[in-house]
Amino acid sequence: KTIAGYTFKEVQGNVTGKFIDKVQTITYVYKKNIAAGGVVTVKYIDTDGNTISEAVNKLGNIGEDYSTEQKIIPGYTFREIQGNATGQFTAQAQTVTYVYIKKAVGASSSKVDSVFSKKATKTLPQTGENPTFAIVVAILGSLLLGVGLVLCLLRTKKTK
Repeated sequence: KTIAGYTFKEVQGNVTGKFIDKVQTITYVYKKNIAAGGVVTVKYIDTDGNTISEAVNKLGNIGEDYSTEQKIIPGYTFREIQGNATGQFTAQAQTVTYVYIKKAVGASSSKVDSVFSKKATKTLPQTGENPTFAIVVAILGSLLLGVGLVLCLLRTKKTK
């Protein structure tokens, strides 16, 4: 049978034979024709617009889903994406651009590093508290707690 948009590929099962008391299945397999295709071009550039990795062209049938990937490019940190990282192929060509920032010389290679992130401080802020005072208060609190516990135990023994 001719089906618009499809090309016959193969038959699975016997196309001729006799009827018997068991179920027989014949399957005609068709392959979908490539419709007018859509193109999504994925570019990888730095903040100055220079290409830093080879562009990728994704092809597919109009209406099918596509997805693009962010690359890890040595010496660069990902900054932003221009366009839709995922979507559907359309009749018009689409472009997705991944923009990266060049790392400063000697910068860490961590994915999380960013030119815009602040460096973490390794010292605690000075609050003006005296550590000796905190220790004295902790000792006095412990003593009061101990005295209160002893008084509670003595009181419960007298009531019995």
